[in-house]
Amino acid sequence: MKVFIGFDTTNSKIRILAADKNAEREYVFDYNSPVFSEEFFSKLGSVLVTFVNGNNIPHGTAAYLILPDCAVGLETFDLPYMSKPKMLKALETELINEYGSLKDQKISRFFISSTKKYATYGVIFYDRKVVVRLYKIISEAKLLPRAATFGGNALVNSTMHFMPRTRSKNFIVADIRNGYTQISVCSKGRMLGFAVYPHGLELIRCGEVCDEYSITDHSAAELVVINAAETAKAKSLTLSEAQPLTADDDEEDEEDFSVSDNQNVYAENSKIYRKSVRRLPKSMQREIPSDSNGIAYENFRIILKWILLYVRHSKMTPYINDAEYVIVNLPQDLQYLIQMANEEQNDITLRSFKGAEKRSEALINNLDLYGAAFMRSFNRNSNY
Repeated sequence: MKVFIGFDTTNSKIRILAADKNAEREYVFDYNSPVFSEEFFSKLGSVLVTFVNGNNIPHGTAAYLILPDCAVGLETFDLPYMSKPKMLKALETELINEYGSLKDQKISRFFISSTKKYATYGVIFYDRKVVVRLYKIISEAKLLPRAATFGGNALVNSTMHFMPRTRSKNFIVADIRNGYTQISVCSKGRMLGFAVYPHGLELIRCGEVCDEYSITDHSAAELVVINAAETAKAKSLTLSEAQPLTADDDEEDEEDFSVSDNQNVYAENSKIYRKSVRRLPKSMQREIPSDSNGIAYENFRIILKWILLYVRHSKMTPYINDAEYVIVNLPQDLQYLIQMANEEQNDITLRSFKGAEKRSEALINNLDLYGAAFMRSFNRNSNY
């Protein structure tokens, strides 16, 4: 038996997958404190003890730790081409200049590519203290911590295990889950990028066509833009004593925000901005479908847009090979969305995740955990 322990920081869940002889079971536990805080560690300890004792998990069972992507850093450095010892020394100098002391970090360095003038190295960072603390908690629950990786890497490992023909290919894999979508970039069998998009199956299944601008919260950034615009306008008004205002100078843009009449909530002169629906020109609007499949597809296109942005980004990154296709993990009842997407766009082909059809739903729902079982076979540089 193997136990895989991961964390859904979007929905505040501790996720556990127990796998034994092609039979898998998943367990989910809530937590309500900041991830990796003292309260979180205490909660995780009690959850693991309850899990082990309540499910008769043998003591000493191998446990694999899968960190959330937000707990891991990936950086690349372009170094002048020279002998390998000198390049590694230069890389160490660059790391110290960029991040200061590295004594609390576990760092994995790996070569990516080179030209006649420079070489590109990748660096993956783990917070050593966090991993050691998690290992201790796992051990106290009578499990044996074997190794650690992170969700973006484990997802690629699962893909290459179940779809062997991808092992030397260039692709992007998207695992669409409840609450978020895990995206990983693979170039010639190496994981070279990962991201989490904050929408997933709940968006596709919501039953009505959604507006991405309305459902995505960027309020902090939007307020920065608004306040910068108001500061610029105030400066313009000060200068207007010497130069008359024109109609264009005093025009306000109310496309995205409206001002509330209640101006006494935070301060006497404060303004409250409320988000309003962004209105696109007719040439950019699509007909709203009336059938459930069409509605689901319109919402899927919101996620697809972000996947295609990573396809575009990989083309613009010198050390990443252009993606040949995109692999999408979706429940069986939503597989038709992949065909609809391929019929509408021809920039890149979307493919369904294959190879695990006969395995349990618990496994298919936790590819970003199960992939840790293959960390010795693929992407070893991305492991702790």
